[in-house]
Amino acid sequence: MAWLVNRRTGMTHQKPRAFLRLLPAAAFVLLAALALSAAPPARAATTITVCPAGCDYDNVPDAVAAAADGDTIDIAAGNYVLLDVPPITIDKALTLRGAGVDVTTLRRDASNFGRVITVLAGAEVLVEDLTITGGRSVVEMETVTQACAMAGSTSSASAVGAVGDEPVPWAVTADSPVIPNPCGASAKTASSSLSIAISGWCGAYASVDNNVDHDTQGPATATSTSDVTLRGGGVFNAGVLTLRQVKVAGNSLSGTASAATTAGDDATSATATATAIVRLLGGGIYNEGSLTIERSTISGNTVLASGAASALAGTDGGSGVTARANPYAVVAGGIYNDGGLILRDSTVSGNSVTSSLSSTLATGGAPAVTETDAAATTIGAGGIVNDGSVTATNSTVSGNLFAASSASDDENAVYAAGGLFDGRYPATLNFTTVAANQLAISRFGEGAATGFTAGGVVTARPPDVPGRPPVPTSAVGPSVSPNPPGGNLYLFGSVVSGNDGGDCAYGPLVASVHSGYSLTGDGSCNVPQGDADL
Repeated sequence: MAWLVNRRTGMTHQKPRAFLRLLPAAAFVLLAALALSAAPPARAATTITVCPAGCDYDNVPDAVAAAADGDTIDIAAGNYVLLDVPPITIDKALTLRGAGVDVTTLRRDASNFGRVITVLAGAEVLVEDLTITGGRSVVEMETVTQACAMAGSTSSASAVGAVGDEPVPWAVTADSPVIPNPCGASAKTASSSLSIAISGWCGAYASVDNNVDHDTQGPATATSTSDVTLRGGGVFNAGVLTLRQVKVAGNSLSGTASAATTAGDDATSATATATAIVRLLGGGIYNEGSLTIERSTISGNTVLASGAASALAGTDGGSGVTARANPYAVVAGGIYNDGGLILRDSTVSGNSVTSSLSSTLATGGAPAVTETDAAATTIGAGGIVNDGSVTATNSTVSGNLFAASSASDDENAVYAAGGLFDGRYPATLNFTTVAANQLAISRFGEGAATGFTAGGVVTARPPDVPGRPPVPTSAVGPSVSPNPPGGNLYLFGSVVSGNDGGDCAYGPLVASVHSGYSLTGDGSCNVPQGDADL
């Protein structure tokens, strides 16, 4: 038995170490109840008001910053302008409620750049009864390299640039009329330069890597890469987002990527590689989370893309020449979906894409040209690009435009639709109309015309070509897994008709399944593989 001694009185008493074990069970229940009653009550969800004057806040960003999980922000009628500030960024469960789609507007100032709303991963957001407009971002990038190695020396130069709203961990690699050594008889030299102009609060990320070396023995090698990625002119979603009775209109993305490279050698070999990538993913909306659009309109959003790749390589007597010049464009005028998209009772109309790609290649001088590649590849849609899963019910995709020009003496590949482009993932149209969309494709040069195009719906995907990097469809570089094995276009009581350039086009491994109530205007939606009336 343990005893304690009181130093003041000298008296002893038993140590109460077993006291708690002697308490009856009811006492523990009482103590627990008292502890719970002492805890502060959970904060109830509140409503925060926003109006030009006399409310909790006069602007939406401050109201969002002050809100807690579960709160509602009531936005009165008015024109709420974002000027020289980042997008409205939401990282919590929140409701933004306007006074009506025609009276409450969230707008980026006309003199300003950047998107309007960003929903981060983990957030669950409802936006209703308002308009989102004026978001826009512009990026122009140019990379130039030159490497000239004379007898007994090496020259190498590289310039790699990437701009986007997150790191783009992909750097690629330039091809045609016979030319002499483009460096002539000059002394060995190597140079690289890179310029970037960014306009937009898109959380822009830029990486630059310039390297020059001309001190060791070997060939001449020059690499030039420009990579521009912009996502969501008006709205970016990585969480769970519902747009209800919302108009997303008049937003835009614009991107230019230019890559030029020159390699020459009078002793061994010359290799020139130029790659220009432009990914403008959703003039109106980019989604990589879960997006539901109800009783809403996505209209009048635009994308403008330009890509140019130029490579010159030649030797005066070396062992070989390699040249690659590959421009890519992945573009969506209205919506780019890389997650789950549900459209209900909504309209995607009047959105547009204008894309221009060019590839210039020149080789010569060596006994043999080892490799050339100058393919130009365009992927996209004026209305919706789906790289996830999409279900549209009682909705309309109409009056969207996809216009593209491609110039190459090697290959002009276009995979595009005026209305809906599906990258071989499931797409279901229930009682939905895809009509009066437009397609305008121009190909220049001697390059073969490849790909699949239609004004209405295209389900296809560019093949992975041996020796060429995978086609960079996603926002963070090429797919690391093989192309999807195939997809289906499901039509139930839907209309696909009256689209300029044809109603449907399907790539390999794609089947069309449609109900007897569906109307497909020119019959192109009824393909032999897997076609069935249900």
